[in-house]
Amino acid sequence: SVLFLNLILIDLIFNPAKNLSANILKIYNRTDIYRNLTFFNNVLQLIFVFFTYKYSIEVIIYGIIFCNYLSVLLHIFFSSEYINFSLAEHLKTIFNEMILPFISAILAYISINIFDNLSLFLLVLIYSFVFIISITLLNYIFRKSFFNEIMSAIKIRLGWIKEL
Repeated sequence: SVLFLNLILIDLIFNPAKNLSANILKIYNRTDIYRNLTFFNNVLQLIFVFFTYKYSIEVIIYGIIFCNYLSVLLHIFFSSEYINFSLAEHLKTIFNEMILPFISAILAYISINIFDNLSLFLLVLIYSFVFIISITLLNYIFRKSFFNEIMSAIKIRLGWIKEL
C-alpha cells in the first residue's frame, strides 16, 4: 500500500500545472478546449484501465500516471498560446521549482538512513530539520533574491511582533 501511495503522489506532482493551464483556458473562454481535453483524458484512462486491469493495480496506476502526464502536457500546450509562454518554458519553470526541494528531500532521506535505529518521532524530527536547513541553504545559494525577499518578510513580521 505504501507503493500505491507513492505512485499516486507521483501522479499528483504536476496537478497544479494542469489546474493552472485549465484555469487559463477557462479565463480566455475556451471551455470547449478544456472540455475536450478532460474528455480525452478520461477516455484515455478508461482505455488504459480496460487493457491493464488483468495484470495488477500497480500496472493500472502506471497507466493512469501516463495518461495524466500526457494530459498535463496537452493542457500546457493548448493554454500556452493564450499567455505567450511555451511548453518548453513551462517545463523549465516546473523543473526549476522542483529541483531544490527534490535535492533537499534526498539529503533528508539520507540523513534518516544514517540514524536508522532511532524512534519514528526522532526520525521525523531529523528529516524535518535537515530538509528545512538544506532547502534554506540551497535557496540562499541559488536564488539569493528569493531568499532575501523571504528573510525581509520574516524581519518585518518579527519587527511587528516586537512592537506589540
